[in-house]
Amino acid sequence: MKKFYSALALAAACLSAQAADVKPAATLVRETASEVSAMETTNAPQKAAPQKAPASNMSELQGLYTGTYYMPLKGYDGLQTNSFAIVPTGENKVDVYGIADAGVPATVDFAKGTIELPGSFSLGVQSFKEGDFEVVLTHKHWNADGQGMYDASTTPVIWNIVEGGIKAADEMDIYMLPLVGKEGSYMLGGGYAFDLTKNPENNPEQWYTTGEASFVDDGWFCPLFSWQEYFKLPGVPTLTCQFQRSSADENLVALYDPYGGLNDFVHSLGGQYVEDNIIEGNLPGRIVMNITNKQCVLVPNTYTGAICDGLWYGANNEALSAQDMLDADETMTVAEAAEAVLGFLGPENTSNYDEQSKIITIKNAVFTALGRRNESFADLDLGSGVVTIMLPEVESAIKNITVDENAPVEYYNLQGIRVENPAKGLYIKRQGNTATKVIL
Repeated sequence: MKKFYSALALAAACLSAQAADVKPAATLVRETASEVSAMETTNAPQKAAPQKAPASNMSELQGLYTGTYYMPLKGYDGLQTNSFAIVPTGENKVDVYGIADAGVPATVDFAKGTIELPGSFSLGVQSFKEGDFEVVLTHKHWNADGQGMYDASTTPVIWNIVEGGIKAADEMDIYMLPLVGKEGSYMLGGGYAFDLTKNPENNPEQWYTTGEASFVDDGWFCPLFSWQEYFKLPGVPTLTCQFQRSSADENLVALYDPYGGLNDFVHSLGGQYVEDNIIEGNLPGRIVMNITNKQCVLVPNTYTGAICDGLWYGANNEALSAQDMLDADETMTVAEAAEAVLGFLGPENTSNYDEQSKIITIKNAVFTALGRRNESFADLDLGSGVVTIMLPEVESAIKNITVDENAPVEYYNLQGIRVENPAKGLYIKRQGNTATKVIL
């Protein structure tokens, strides 16, 4: 993969503010980070209603979260909001996304109701205007009087699994992202008093699978790969995934878990590059499309998956412009907003759905990491900005297939062979009419 270090977004923010006990980082951060802000809280999902009890197993713990925390930086010391995710990686092992620009490995103890994060974790050497520097996530702790902090990197950070989410066991624990490799310490970001609330999936019952779609991504994630260099492919690959429709709105369609098979695909080509850090597991997302106006398809900013060192979101500029209009005028409908965007851009420049060929062409694609728009990252090559989606030739009419919780559970390995007593690893779990990949 191309080295796009800062493209995954530096944790809570790339900041050029000065902390109480660190030197300014303004001369080190990229020019593209000059328009610095906290995460775009206007796009953050709403917090979920509390669960009846704290998560007691990996299935309940994994998922997307909305987190609040405070920044230990002058000028950014107010309450911040960010998207987080817990992605299982093995038995009682998870990666926590949202703290830094990569998944932070952690150990879960359901008996104690805790998540243990490392006191120090290197994010590797990253490139900045003044050179390459190692970035290390470091555990510090506020002094008792709240003035200054001391190093606590030899001890882990503990988060408690609580009703409805996750919360820092000690609100005085700080995670900081300084730069190491130049005289002094330069601050990039950090946070303390983390409080995460799990997000419910938006109306999961409304989605039903009607077939398998294929798509060529030359605008979102796939252009980040050097397919020609690594795999001798002339262009980006064609991926397949579930195609879904909404029972609540006939104009909403989606690609479910669009990048779920990407890792297997890369491995099938003979490539398994550790430095690429393609996630073995996955936290499925969707690419949602509103086809109300066939000449102006809207792709609202939606979580697509924890694909490679980050939480990734896909959208198109048509949807972002339409949303601005809807926010400004509460009486406007989606159809009216789409028509207005179409009139402004012209049909030759907008995403469209050709019903005869059953092809949706997404133009003006916007791909984001941790909610940040790709315009912030000048070093990214995002291809043509076009994503071509081939819908199923024939779609099933079966809707709302649900899992029978009383149906027997069967496990199969990735070769399709049934396993009676599965050990640790990745398996296909079948229960009733539903089959899913799980990590045991």
